[in-house]
Amino acid sequence: MRADLGVSDHSGWAVLNALGGDPAAPELILRRRLQLIDERLPRQVYHAVAEQGRPRSLIPEVLESAQRESEREFAGVVGELGAAGYETTRIAIAGKPEPPPALERILASHALLHGAEGQLYRDVLAEAGSSAGLEVTRFIGRELGVVASIAIGLAAASIESHIREVGEAVGARWAADQKRAG
Repeated sequence: MRADLGVSDHSGWAVLNALGGDPAAPELILRRRLQLIDERLPRQVYHAVAEQGRPRSLIPEVLESAQRESEREFAGVVGELGAAGYETTRIAIAGKPEPPPALERILASHALLHGAEGQLYRDVLAEAGSSAGLEVTRFIGRELGVVASIAIGLAAASIESHIREVGEAVGARWAADQKRAG
């Protein structure tokens, strides 16, 4: 059996869902919160540098920690799913890749700080997925149905309906993050 992963990031952590079974009506087989950075480091490194006077050398340190933790998390998930009889081959990551502006521009704009934080984690997740041997797809959240329909070969409306059904079965803890990671 095959399992596909979906991830939605936050600063320093992410929501992961694994879907498996029939591609026409996949089942939610795993939900997990991933820790993407060592707890001793600031989750919002650009904010820490720009607003708290932390050294710029902290940025590559956070990036390295996020890469290491993401790879560790993915190895654990793929291993756990493998032990349950699933082959994990793909991961979809919510958030379109965008080249970041120059560091000086990021540090001078609060809005760009937020964008850079998110992009840092999405880029790390994509790299960690590739390192784990997974086919990586990145998408804008509102395009989930279209992206999934191309990957699976079903109508987008059918997929979006199925995601709602999975959410109803899970209950109150199925928020926007879980939908995007679905």
